[in-house]
Amino acid sequence: MAFRGDYFVLRSAAFEKRIKRCTCFDIFYSGNDALQLQIRPPEYLFLRMALFLKQKKFINWVITYRAQNNVDLKWMLQHGLDITREKNGYDFIKNIAHHHLRSTLPLVTQECLLLAGSKDRYVPQKRLKDMTKELIQAKRVVTKLFTEKTGGALHCQIDDIKPALEENTAFLTSRSLNVAHNKK
Repeated sequence: MAFRGDYFVLRSAAFEKRIKRCTCFDIFYSGNDALQLQIRPPEYLFLRMALFLKQKKFINWVITYRAQNNVDLKWMLQHGLDITREKNGYDFIKNIAHHHLRSTLPLVTQECLLLAGSKDRYVPQKRLKDMTKELIQAKRVVTKLFTEKTGGALHCQIDDIKPALEENTAFLTSRSLNVAHNKK
C-alpha cells in the first residue's frame, strides 16, 4: 500500500507492482498546474512565451516581484526551490515542467483513490477527471471531490481533514471490486 504523496504515490505505483492500492490524498498532476493557478491566464501565456525565448533575467525579476505581493506564490516558489534545489525562479519553472504524470498514469494497474478539493489553490479541479481518464489500466479508480459543504475543499483537505481520512479508511478497508472504474 502506498499512502499520501499525490504525485509520487502514482509514480511509485506505476513502477512498483508490489503496491496493491494507493491513495492520492490530494491529487497532483503537474507542477505547472500550481503555477498556472497563481497567475492570470494572459500572464501565464506571456510567461510561457518568455520561457520559450529563454528570458531568464526577466522571468526571475517578474517572479520575484509577483511573489512579494502573493503569499501563495511566495510559498510555492520557496517550497519549490527547496525541493528542486534550484537557485532561481526561472530554473525552478524549467525543472517542474518535466514533472507531470502524463506518461505515468497509463502504467498504473493498482486500485487508486483520488481525493481533490473544489477550492484547491494548487491543483485545478478538472485534473480529477483528467487523471481518472488517464488511469486506463488501473484495477479500480475511486474519486472524491470535497466541497465547502462536505468539508475538505482546500488543498490536502486542510480545512477539514476528517472526511478525507474517512474516505481513505473506507477505501483501504474495502474489498476489491472487479470494476474498471468506480467513481463516487
